[in-house]
Amino acid sequence: VGGGIAGIATSFFILENTNLDLILVEAFKVAHGATGHNAGQVVGYFERPFNNLAQEYGLQKVVRAQKEILKGWGLIDKIISKTGIKINYEKFWGWAGCQNMSELLPLLENDYLRNISGFDLNNCYIDSRWEGLKDIPQHLQNTYTTASQDFILEKLNTENKKYIACLGTQKGVLNSAIFCEKVLEYLLSKYPKRFKVYEHSKVERINLNEKQSELIVKQYYVKSETEKNQSYKIKCQKVVLCTNGFKDFEINLKSNKNFDQKYKSNLSGLIGFMAGYLANTDLKPTAITYFMPELEDPNIDQAPYFYLTRRKYSSKNQTLTCIGGPDLLLEQDQHYDREKDYASDETFKVTSFLHKYYKHTPKGEIKFDFKWQGLMGYTKNGLRMIGPEKENPNLLYNLGCNGIGILPSIYGGYKISQFLQGKKLKSSIFDPGVL
Repeated sequence: VGGGIAGIATSFFILENTNLDLILVEAFKVAHGATGHNAGQVVGYFERPFNNLAQEYGLQKVVRAQKEILKGWGLIDKIISKTGIKINYEKFWGWAGCQNMSELLPLLENDYLRNISGFDLNNCYIDSRWEGLKDIPQHLQNTYTTASQDFILEKLNTENKKYIACLGTQKGVLNSAIFCEKVLEYLLSKYPKRFKVYEHSKVERINLNEKQSELIVKQYYVKSETEKNQSYKIKCQKVVLCTNGFKDFEINLKSNKNFDQKYKSNLSGLIGFMAGYLANTDLKPTAITYFMPELEDPNIDQAPYFYLTRRKYSSKNQTLTCIGGPDLLLEQDQHYDREKDYASDETFKVTSFLHKYYKHTPKGEIKFDFKWQGLMGYTKNGLRMIGPEKENPNLLYNLGCNGIGILPSIYGGYKISQFLQGKKLKSSIFDPGVL
């Protein structure tokens, strides 16, 4: 259920690694949700701080989870190699810029803990003239290198001298929508007898019992007028939710009448806004996070930031620069409407950010070639849910964008195929035990 990158990756690994027949059901069109409305950043970290997760779940489990997510890099390569698809996919060092100690110190602490757990240090550079250097704790001295501020600003593609440090991590850029469409074409061609896809088919209810599952689906658009808006049933053995956290359907679990309510209470939606423009330039791909303390919200414990992705757009010297940052919390019972313009001042926020922070911003008024919004599904604990539901293992999850979706979705699809092969896997922080 769900035809974004999570659903496509899950489909790929199920078909490749099992003999199961598979139906993919998508309420709108494949790759037209959050998968088609992002900046294409591929990153291998959690949105929650590493040390914060370690305090809650224990260092050993978090280290294992980090290694699992990092497998996603190789899994993307495997999918591209296996399918033979042609797509622009580039890897590089991306950067995060800090303006003060409160932004920098958590990043250094995370890197220190990751390093003593066996991971390589990231590349962190701090302005050699910054007066705060003397206040960095002794145990963090090996987590950074001093450099000139000009060097740091160059990495961040900015001339804003508020930035005193930058942290580099491996990142990539990928048009996840085109990736999904090409992989889907491959799967339909290779597995015509085992694999079916239904778009414009909204799941309204999932009935689960011990031996068989049933989906009540409303197909709200087909070519034939006589078939328009008809409902039908899909009977299957297992159901995998790859829905990014959508809650506009009912899960009926006979053994627990309160299950649907519990499921929905563990999910929340965040509507992210982005804009992008094309430029004729030979600038290299990049992905940059700009921490911006002037945007701090006392109700949010996470440092606010804007993020920018620049990637090749065509075979000519044309690049697409995408910017995101503004968002809107979807209320608990609020319905998400993909067609609605949720805010009118987001373009102004993006424009203001570009002129103030990004040195390659076009002069004068910026003509945005693309503007979009998309729903990001957040789980209560801020982690992706991957695996079978404890109350009924016929329901599985590869679910929860949590702001960082591409790599976890790919890995989640692979792990689902392992569960469906009957493999016994170690307990994980991704296990859907919160329900």
